Amino acid sequence: WILFESIYSPLFIFAPPLFLMQRPLPPMLSLREVLRVCQVTHPTKLNHRFILHEHVNADLAKSMSVEQKVVVEIGPAVGGLTRACLQANARQVIAVESNKVFLPTLTVLKSRDNQLEAPFVPIIADPPELNYLEVLRKNSPHLKPMEWENETEQPPVVVAINAPMGPCLKMLDLCIANVAKKTGFYHYGRTPVYLMLPTIIAERVMSRPGVRKFNGLSVLVQNYFQVERIRKMQKGNFVPEPTTGTAWIRLTPHISPLSDCHFLALKQFCHMVFTGKRKMLRTVLMQSGRSADWVQQFCEEHRVSDTIRAEGLPIGAIGALAQAWDKVKHSGRCGAPDEVDTRTEYDW
Repeated sequence: WILFESIYSPLFIFAPPLFLMQRPLPPMLSLREVLRVCQVTHPTKLNHRFILHEHVNADLAKSMSVEQKVVVEIGPAVGGLTRACLQANARQVIAVESNKVFLPTLTVLKSRDNQLEAPFVPIIADPPELNYLEVLRKNSPHLKPMEWENETEQPPVVVAINAPMGPCLKMLDLCIANVAKKTGFYHYGRTPVYLMLPTIIAERVMSRPGVRKFNGLSVLVQNYFQVERIRKMQKGNFVPEPTTGTAWIRLTPHISPLSDCHFLALKQFCHMVFTGKRKMLRTVLMQSGRSADWVQQFCEEHRVSDTIRAEGLPIGAIGALAQAWDKVKHSGRCGAPDEVDTRTEYDW
């Protein structure tokens, strides 16, 4: 008895109470279990591609550096990446899912909650319609804003987007709008955003001027973000398997945008010069009712040839042209009729 007391008594004295011990996550559901819980017969009926391989999700969470950060996950589906972030010691995961059939698979993770702050908050809502600043203030009141110019410390929030194509592109639009106004995720600093995109879209986002794939989306994203491809995903990683390749990319906000042009004016100008057959600037601008001489003078003022196509211009030059064109459009210059500025919040 003396020997037993000398060995095991310290363990009982210093052992933490059971309610403070972190409960392990429940086991990951198999595909068959996911179909049964979601009450569907085939993965394609879920309208969402998700990853069940735990090692792949763990690699994605590691690439995001989520330790002690608040993770906002858009499109968690069955919660594979959610689980990986919790296992990587994320301080909190706020998962926004639009498809209610995934709610049973997400509520399973609520068993990890503690008494102080729920590390996992599932929200069923349309992701592009949420006010993420209000969501973070409500669920993560401990967060404090960081200086935008701070490059020594990492922002306390990380965003991961793995949603179907439509909501994913709308979330990309929302990111552009919010980073321009430093609101939403970006209220807390230069928050990195990770997106799962089809390779063809990812290449457009990353394309540089002078390349055929360079388009308006390239301009809008790169004007505000540094774009990096973190990982090329394999088709077999997803359920159901996609028909095209997929890339995991990171968007890190610039300290200052490449152009100070209003993001709506930049978007409208890019839509005008990149849509269709991508004609020369002279042809595109003349379609708005301006004369050839006026267009030539306008381009000369901004040191741009009127015979160049938009994909041959650097992003800064496109931004300067868009800003000048926006002023012309709303000032009635050169006899053009005055137009009412109907710009409101960012909206497709």
